[in-house]
Amino acid sequence: MISETGNNDNPRSGDAGCDTTRRGSGFTLIELLSVVVILAMLIAAAVPVLNKTSRNFYFRNRVKQIEMLFGTLQKTAVMEERAYKLTIDFTQNRLSVWNAQDKPEEGFRLSRDVLLNAVRLGQGIAMSAATGDTSNGTIFFAPDGTITPSALSITDNRNNSARLSTTLSGEIDLEFL
Repeated sequence: MISETGNNDNPRSGDAGCDTTRRGSGFTLIELLSVVVILAMLIAAAVPVLNKTSRNFYFRNRVKQIEMLFGTLQKTAVMEERAYKLTIDFTQNRLSVWNAQDKPEEGFRLSRDVLLNAVRLGQGIAMSAATGDTSNGTIFFAPDGTITPSALSITDNRNNSARLSTTLSGEIDLEFL
């Protein structure tokens, strides 16, 4: 039984005169170490997941930039009423934008527009024609909004892959595999 002063007056409790109702403030060393070990295990489990997520983010970001370039070229061709072509160098993983000259006999000129400059895919990312063709590819963007039908495979050295395709009607489809 506990008296009004907070002392345990129960003789069966082992320590008749000890104050057991008031525990010292703070945590014991064992409790603190247990928490640290649990946190370390959680962090160790989360690091590989976060690392993989950041690598996937980099790949997905680069592929989305290429998709945006396709959309920008299509819209620019319509707005300026001028044809554009995109050449793809599969060996150097480089995209180059060319715009049509005012006179058709002058052909195409490499674009000097900052938004449409040559784009490199980045380290570890490769592009190829979905048909297996390894030569350079060319995609035309017409002033009426149509695009040369094409299918490109984009992969990285971590087994991420995507397929970017265009249709004659001007649709641009991106699929992460």
